[in-house]
Order: sequence, then C-alpha cells, then structure tokens
Amino acid sequence: MRNRNGNCSLLLTLSSLIFFTTLLSAQTYRIGYRVVVKDAILVDETLNISRTMTPCHGKARKALILENTKSNNIHTLLQEHREEFYNYLYRQSLHVRHNNKTTNAIATSLTTLTFPTECFTVDFKGNLAKITLIK
Repeated sequence: MRNRNGNCSLLLTLSSLIFFTTLLSAQTYRIGYRVVVKDAILVDETLNISRTMTPCHGKARKALILENTKSNNIHTLLQEHREEFYNYLYRQSLHVRHNNKTTNAIATSLTTLTFPTECFTVDFKGNLAKITLIK
C-alpha cells in the first residue's frame, strides 16, 4: 500500500533521476563491427568506434564490466578485452549472412557477421569500465 504523502512516487522519481544522470555522465559512442570469412579464412575484420554527435535515445541493455588498467581510452580498452567485448556483441544482435557456391566441383563459402552500428555508453570509474548498449 502507498502512503498518502506520495513517498512511492518520490522514490521512483529519485531512482530514475539517478539512473539517467549516470547515463549522462558517461561518454557515448557509436560502435559497429563486421567480419568477413571466406573458405574458413578471415578476409576482413572492422571495428568502427566514434563519439556520438547527437544524444542516444532508448533503453539500457545488460552492461559489460571490464577491468581498465591502462587509460580511459575506449580504443585501448577494447583492444585489451577484445574477446569479451566481441562475445558481448554476439549476444546482443548479430546479423549473419552465409553463401555457399559450387562451381566445377569446387565449393566456396562466404560468411559475413555484422553487428549494426549501435549507441553505447562507456563509463570509466577507477579501474573498471562499464559498457552499456542503448537500444
């Protein structure tokens, strides 16, 4: 039951205000990733990272927390924790395109894995970095 003085709505307002101020204090980036594999050989791998020019709108998804040992630079952080970050991306929304082609009894395959460019917030606090997908 709620009290007549509105403590429940005040608590809800304060908690949402704290949540959004932590998102606003974090740096926002647009990150996209693409891998092309032909006949089980890596042909191309691209990771695009850029600062956002406009605010990101949407709901925060599950966050990834990484240990930050060197600096507050997103590029070096993602190079250090490459496997963990890619596994995080794969679980979010990965698009897979696969083609098989057989010509003169020679089979070839081309697989493209794409994570579309999405908005992320990155918050560096002490020796930890919290990366959150905004979708």
